[in-house]
Amino acid sequence: MSSPVVLAFITKNSATKLAKTSITLFDVLKSTLQIPYRSIILVDASTDETVDYFRKFCDEYGKELVLVRGGRTRGEARQIAIDIFLNNFTQEWLMFVDDDVILNPGWWSEAEPHTKNPRVGIIWGVNYDHSPERARYLKILGVDYVQYLVKEFFHRGGTHDTMLRREAIKDIKIPPELHYYEDGYILRHVLNKGYEARIVYTGCTHYNPWTGEHLNKNELRRMAYLAKKYGFEQPSWKRLFRSLLSFIPHLVTGTKTYGLVGGIRYAYRRWKAKVLFRWYLLTVKVYP
Repeated sequence: MSSPVVLAFITKNSATKLAKTSITLFDVLKSTLQIPYRSIILVDASTDETVDYFRKFCDEYGKELVLVRGGRTRGEARQIAIDIFLNNFTQEWLMFVDDDVILNPGWWSEAEPHTKNPRVGIIWGVNYDHSPERARYLKILGVDYVQYLVKEFFHRGGTHDTMLRREAIKDIKIPPELHYYEDGYILRHVLNKGYEARIVYTGCTHYNPWTGEHLNKNELRRMAYLAKKYGFEQPSWKRLFRSLLSFIPHLVTGTKTYGLVGGIRYAYRRWKAKVLFRWYLLTVKVYP
């Protein structure tokens, strides 16, 4: 049986991160067995047992593991994976899978017809949240959840479960500084080359509920700088004002999910991160 796809993961202590969820890295990898692939490219910067999970999985299911240590940023790690794919494989499609998603049953069945269309350069599966708070928050605002996720993908990209055609990425050079928005850079590159995107609505389930604990002021400032420099977000006093008013909706959804005390903490983290990000978009300086 031919294997038209090569899988790629970029990881950093994924096993430890997933210990906070209801799944393991082995569950993530097993969900990919519906995809016709023989090889996995792993760009890893872990200090835990993440690589051991990959080795055990590949041994058990007869997959080839191409392991590279490194990747100081997500952009750098994805470029390493792309270069390995282009220089060492002949398959038509490279598929990035995030370390905290489960591909829903039927993903490949829906995606496979799109691979036969030569106009299609990128195929992305909707990233449904395992936790319900975002869907509840959007419902309060009267926004359709699935349409919102698809709109966000076209706004800033996504590599949760994303297939990329070889010809569409053969000349891409992701800026190494892109620790954020490297997914949007990839999408923009593919579309600018004249290729089309297709959506797999079967999608994946994302098991990394947003907490905001890792987004300190320095990270939010860095994110705002990259968003502004590469044109993924624009400064807006109106959006800052809307962020200032977002605490109550977040509190409502947070208390439904985490209870009163946990909901207050959740709402405050989300509110603070949104407000600071919008503020930094207005104030951070971007130099050529």
